[in-house]
Amino acid sequence: MNFTEAIRLSKKYAECPKCGNGNIGAGEGTINIDENSFERTCKCGWSKTIKVNPNSQRFTF
Repeated sequence: MNFTEAIRLSKKYAECPKCGNGNIGAGEGTINIDENSFERTCKCGWSKTIKVNPNSQRFTF
């Protein structure tokens, strides 16, 4: 995942759309970004994973 897209997704999912929690760490939620995916979770149980096809750089939700 390129840097620009990672930043865009981080801003989009900075707060949980289910409960509004904006914290990560210490049991509040997580954010994981690597070359092929973006994942954001929340303590309320909500999660979002977006994967990148490395051959086409297209995103799957």
